[in-house]
Amino acid sequence: MAILTEREARRIVEAVMERASADDTLVNLVSREGGNTRFAGNGVTTSGEVANVELTVTSAFGSRSGSAETNGIDDEAIAAVVARAEEAARLAPEDPEYVPPLESADYPRPPASFESTAAHGPAERAAAVDAAIGAAAGPNATIAGFLENYGVAYATANSRGVFGYFPMTWIEYTNTVRTPDGRGSGWAGVRLHDADDLDAAGMARIAAEKAVASRTVVPLEPGEYPVILEPVAAAVMAGALVSQMSARRAMEGRSYLAAPNGGTKLGERLLSPRVTIATDPLHAEAPGRAWAGEQLPARPTTWYREGRVESLQFDRFWAGRNDTQPVPGSTNLVMGGEDRSLEELIRGTERGVLVTRFWYIRMLNPADLTLTGLTRDGTFWIESGRIAHAVNNFRWNDSPVRVFAGVEAMSRPARVADEDWVLSPSFVPAVRASGFRFASVSQAV
Repeated sequence: MAILTEREARRIVEAVMERASADDTLVNLVSREGGNTRFAGNGVTTSGEVANVELTVTSAFGSRSGSAETNGIDDEAIAAVVARAEEAARLAPEDPEYVPPLESADYPRPPASFESTAAHGPAERAAAVDAAIGAAAGPNATIAGFLENYGVAYATANSRGVFGYFPMTWIEYTNTVRTPDGRGSGWAGVRLHDADDLDAAGMARIAAEKAVASRTVVPLEPGEYPVILEPVAAAVMAGALVSQMSARRAMEGRSYLAAPNGGTKLGERLLSPRVTIATDPLHAEAPGRAWAGEQLPARPTTWYREGRVESLQFDRFWAGRNDTQPVPGSTNLVMGGEDRSLEELIRGTERGVLVTRFWYIRMLNPADLTLTGLTRDGTFWIESGRIAHAVNNFRWNDSPVRVFAGVEAMSRPARVADEDWVLSPSFVPAVRASGFRFASVSQAV
């Protein structure tokens, strides 16, 4: 099946509303079509195609609400999912924080759908993978990875007249290159809207160079060192910051933005003056979704401006409790950078650790946003403005608040892959920070 058009989405919404008897009814509809190609050992291993639709109906009687989901959109399936949602709502307890649906909403139209990606089929994926294998495979390297692309159409509506629709395309490519002895590993990846922007062979070459360079490790003791985080690692730090912008958590003392006596750190400078982080659904390089939670229209919001906390996220209940307007969460992440390349950032560094990426990241302490994780697939020592040699990987324990407070320089922003804690899509630079806490040596490569 192709992704639903706006007209088809409206028809399904109308069919739901015709069958609904609840006080309020909300509809969320997602249709997607695409495919994937997996490769390993310098050859393709699997290829698949995906097509699906997800229809979610939420019904409310007073402050009691319930939801049901189906992947059917014929009359019988729609009638059944409405009935299940209403049955669940009648059985649900009253919700003291229930807020009725929006009366109206004006949704942006993100420039996020590209024919190049929608038309990217098995043959195009095979050609991209073949180019990557040709660029990386050889006696010193074995490549594996995953390439997927899809088109998706989102629709949201409620019984008070709100309706939104927008299409989006994605293509994501990641590859890992290993040396035959298993001692060297390199990684590269990216997630884009436009397939014409994908350079799979270039990603493979980057990973292969890192794999070969990381074969011979010079041990480095755990400790605090200056660090350069490549964009995907920096995006993890930025994503962790922005994911915790909730005003309610701060005011209830449950986040790093909490201040004494129910206050918040709004207006305080927590990060380096170099750091500005925002969301903007219409951003040209990394457009986001058209709406956030609670059907709130996505809108440009600066969370940190020159290191100061400029905005907090308010859901509709907490906004009403505090007599203010809702502030929707991020649907993308845009971080300002500086006009230099990663290579120039390295040349300007006297000494420090270069981190390709992070892995297996977990929260340690929400009060100061301390995280823990591992470095992987290319960790190097910089000496006198050049990469001197590979070092062992580490487990690290540190807070993006502390790390970004020490930002000294950045590269130009770039799109990154959809990793853990990365708010996708993200457009972020590599960053050099004065200190990063590496807690112990990891045996991972």
